Amino acid sequence: MGLARIVFWKEVLELSRDRRTLAVVVLMPLLGMPGLALLTGALYSQQRAVLGVYYEDPGASGVAAALAGWARQAAAGVGVGLEVVVGEGRPPPGCCDAIIYLPRGFYSNLTSIDRRATVVVAKLIASQAADAAYQAAMQAVDRLAGQVSRWRVEELARRAGVEVDPGVILGPLSVRNYLYKPSGAPATPGEAREAETARFLEFALIFVVNPAVVYITDAVIGERERRTLEALLTTPLGVRDVVLGKLAASSLLGFLASLADTAGVLAFFRLAGGALEPAPGLLALHAAVSGLLVLMTASLVAPVASRSETIRSAQAGGMAMLGVATAIYFAALFTDITSLPPAPRAALLAVPFTHAALAIQSYASGRLAGALLHLGVMAAVTLAGAAASVRLVSRERLVMVRE
Repeated sequence: MGLARIVFWKEVLELSRDRRTLAVVVLMPLLGMPGLALLTGALYSQQRAVLGVYYEDPGASGVAAALAGWARQAAAGVGVGLEVVVGEGRPPPGCCDAIIYLPRGFYSNLTSIDRRATVVVAKLIASQAADAAYQAAMQAVDRLAGQVSRWRVEELARRAGVEVDPGVILGPLSVRNYLYKPSGAPATPGEAREAETARFLEFALIFVVNPAVVYITDAVIGERERRTLEALLTTPLGVRDVVLGKLAASSLLGFLASLADTAGVLAFFRLAGGALEPAPGLLALHAAVSGLLVLMTASLVAPVASRSETIRSAQAGGMAMLGVATAIYFAALFTDITSLPPAPRAALLAVPFTHAALAIQSYASGRLAGALLHLGVMAAVTLAGAAASVRLVSRERLVMVRE
């Protein structure tokens, strides 16, 4: 390990001069999640949707005005810019992103106690703005339905000469909700938010993998391309020392990437409104997972890069691993891997990148032993990758390059 330390310090010195690599290592994790929050929030708030409320029944003008007001309130509550147009007659083609249409006979049916009034709600396809307008329209219609239902109960009670609570008639069930952990123990709302936060932390790992792929590919192939690897191997340094020294340097990158990604995650939650906030323990675990993930990725890419005969093939191998990791961490945002059927779950568990996401998920759900197990798998894969790099690579293959 003494000679490997020489390679380590050589890599650290080169990294200190390589501002581009350092920028990739720090800025991608640091700005990735906050950038998504800023971009999504800015674009979402800037979109403008048009909702048309049209009525053919002259008696429904007041109802149409009420629906328009409720839709505006619903849209304002989620930060969507919504323009509401109220008009009499049929809605003209292409007028709006979403439409509420009250046909003839609507008002008489609405004000009866034994008939159902028809409301037509339509939306434009393939438009996020239309989706927002439609959701506001449906909330307005639901609010109208609730008020009419309450009035009908009160009217029936008045005719029957009895006193009733409309809320009890319309809501006959009292539902008691509670949350629980995988162990069956009750969970607090804070623990539930912690579990929800973990999903975003798993997704944030996407921005950690790329710097490791970029660094280790350049550390091997770049050195070969610059024709300095041959000179390095003419010294008493062996392949083992070179590989281990470069992997040790990647641990420094892992430390920087973990700090940057942790800071980026905090910024993301603040920019997203602070509804979710990682607790110190979960944040510390995320930093540890990020650092180990960089080292594990480097140990997996190193054998591929070392045995590649061309620069392009080495980059292709590294990008293939990056693609697999990206797919897993994106899927973790919407999928519970542990709830999948045995075959796909086993296939994902065979991919080392999966264990980084599961370590965070296990900790957030109160399974500390599971989190340590997944961290242990990552450490074992890291050691196995380093051993494979040393044993499978010969000096001749390491320095051979095909233009």
